[in-house]
Amino acid sequence: MAGLVNIIRRRGGIHTLHSSEMVILLSFWYVSLCHWPQKTLLKMHRIDVSGSFLFDSAPFFPLPLHLLTHIPNTMPTSPTLEKWNIVFPDSSDITDFLCQAANLTNYIENRAVTSKIWKDDYFVSRTFNGVVHQLLSLERRSFGGMEKSAFSPEFVMREAIRQVCLLLFGLLRDKFSVRPSGIQQHKNKVEELLLRHKIEWSGFLDLQLWVLLTASLAAEHQETLWYITEMKAIMVQMGLSGWDEIVGAAKNVLWMGESFKIRIDELKEVFEGSA
Repeated sequence: MAGLVNIIRRRGGIHTLHSSEMVILLSFWYVSLCHWPQKTLLKMHRIDVSGSFLFDSAPFFPLPLHLLTHIPNTMPTSPTLEKWNIVFPDSSDITDFLCQAANLTNYIENRAVTSKIWKDDYFVSRTFNGVVHQLLSLERRSFGGMEKSAFSPEFVMREAIRQVCLLLFGLLRDKFSVRPSGIQQHKNKVEELLLRHKIEWSGFLDLQLWVLLTASLAAEHQETLWYITEMKAIMVQMGLSGWDEIVGAAKNVLWMGESFKIRIDELKEVFEGSA
């Protein structure tokens, strides 16, 4: 990737590619285009966004804004996220992204029933990957070199939200048949973070519940049971009475019940069957 960056820099910079949309798209992210003009079959893997996604690193290139298709914002701002911005104004970048992600996922949800959206390569390259780029461009706050006592709840909560967004978009990449999806690279990071840095999510239990529920979509075996145990504990704290109310709380942040219906039904069965 660094070699490609050097080549583009030597030829005069990224703006010199604007005459070729295909070159720009291939430079910026994975493209699997089976019905492009002239019906050219192109498959490029791990180019900028896809490669950066697997390694959780910032993209090399800026967004090609002139090639993106934006979705009109139709989602109201969640009261939970508004509260976060008031309490943690220095971490409002993560809630700004969640608002963008909620708008995107709501668009996908409304089209997931027919399954056509999962075969729309144009949507992936022009819309979906633009939001992935925004996710990867979020600041990474390193835990290295810091005493454990120095980790504030804000610090840990923000990182947990960022990590679960990576996992959610890995699940979506899998639905869009982008390979590798990134699920294997990211699926254990949320649990590891929460076990390593146990904090109180006071005032944001619904956000904690959303983090756990979303991460559980990619969990397997014992990990699934750990997430369910944690969710049940929070359910008691919040005064919720069952699975449907847990999902209702998650919907206040971001939820994709139609897109991941099979996995959600499996989780519900395990949840209701566990002690």
